[in-house]
Amino acid sequence: MKKISLLFCIMLSSGFADDIDTLIQKAHDNSYALKAMQQEVQINSESTKTADSWDNPMLSAGVTDVMLDNISDRSQEAMQTQFITLSQTIPLNNKKAITKTISNDFTMLSKLQIEDTKAQIASNITQLAYQSIIIDERLKLIKEKRKNLKRIQKVQQAYQQGEEHYLSVEISFLELENTQERLLYEKEALKKRIEKFTITPVLDIQASLKVDNLSYINIDNHPKIKLLKQKINLQRNKSTLTKSNETPDLKVSGGYFQRDSRNDYLNLSFSIPLLVNGKEKNEVVKSKLSVLKAQEVLKEIKNSFEKEVELLLKNANTSKKNYNRYVNQLIPKQKKITKFIQRKNRIGNTDLIKVTQSKNLTISLKERSLDALQRYFKAYSKLRYYQ
Repeated sequence: MKKISLLFCIMLSSGFADDIDTLIQKAHDNSYALKAMQQEVQINSESTKTADSWDNPMLSAGVTDVMLDNISDRSQEAMQTQFITLSQTIPLNNKKAITKTISNDFTMLSKLQIEDTKAQIASNITQLAYQSIIIDERLKLIKEKRKNLKRIQKVQQAYQQGEEHYLSVEISFLELENTQERLLYEKEALKKRIEKFTITPVLDIQASLKVDNLSYINIDNHPKIKLLKQKINLQRNKSTLTKSNETPDLKVSGGYFQRDSRNDYLNLSFSIPLLVNGKEKNEVVKSKLSVLKAQEVLKEIKNSFEKEVELLLKNANTSKKNYNRYVNQLIPKQKKITKFIQRKNRIGNTDLIKVTQSKNLTISLKERSLDALQRYFKAYSKLRYYQ
């Protein structure tokens, strides 16, 4: 019956635990920042639908030569007319098609910004989650240390050791209590930081602490790199539009003029700006320089990414080696020492306090192994951003 109850408790507790990918998905679904970015994508998409539309036509109406002494009389002279005109700007040199391409570029930039933000969120949550899980492991070691200290107390009572020995153990208990309270606070703080992303409460976190070999990451497919490449395309299209603007748009106007007691008539006119100040050529030069600037920014970010990935991989693999050295060599050797002391104790050559102290040394090595493990997962979490 006890085994069944224990199994039920384990299943129940695991049911309230979230794995890291679940936390990341919750953050992606609930993030206010991502929702705002998605709205921006929608706005840009709507703008793209009309990006290649012509400007609205202009409708004008009016009267000319109103006589102040007799406003209603419209037959005194030939210039007195009532008119209505319609004017339309006609884009030339493929400007509207280029404008639509630029609008599509902005939409794609918004989408890539979302993907980059999602990668940052995934990296941050992964790092926070593993920190929390490793704290759980540290708390388990504190429980082991407390048990060992209680064994020492029993031995001290049995052999009636001096007051200084009792005080030394009491100090160790108090230090463990301080450490435990600090770790519990850090764990709660980590959960709150994760909840800033997920919005929903985080009850418990589960994940494997298995360490793997990490391989080099190809950053060319990273959203940030794609975003910078898209910015280069945007600047190129802007440069093309600036060059296209050297051919000004044509404005066509037509109107109907009505006169009392005289013949009505139509008016048709064409107008086009004269490019005499050279402003357009300066804009073309500036747009070309903007393309070059965007290309240099891409090179800088790409080089920074590559160096950062190399450092993180080296850090992760070094930490993995250190962790495995603790687990496979240092800790087993210390356990052998404990067994050797225990054998000597059975034949009366030592005491139980030395056995317990040796066990505490094993726990200290486990704590150092967790330090290496934490460095590994910190590097691993940061690398997740570059994947």
